Amino acid sequence: MTKWAVQTVDYYDSECYRDTLEMDFSLFDTRRDAIRELNRVIRDDWTTEVDVDGETKMLADCQGMSEMDSVKYSSWYYSEDGTIAWAFYPSGGGHKAEVFEIEVDQP
Repeated sequence: MTKWAVQTVDYYDSECYRDTLEMDFSLFDTRRDAIRELNRVIRDDWTTEVDVDGETKMLADCQGMSEMDSVKYSSWYYSEDGTIAWAFYPSGGGHKAEVFEIEVDQP
């Protein structure tokens, strides 16, 4: 059976080694529901604000945008299709999340 996963990774560089890296994984029946959950995570859990041409915006409102033209070197990014996002901060911490399809065996 096909499901859609949302995997999030949070990096807290100021924490002890045990708490530096946290991960979450959730399954959804549809791609649309998974993308909706990723947007919720960005908006409600990360609450990341970014600078877009001198204006402060929520990352969740910046789908299809990145900090600079080269996504590879951008400290923040939210893909056009809403399936991948990241935000890393000057303090060293950050978040990354992705939506992807997965096959799940039924018992």
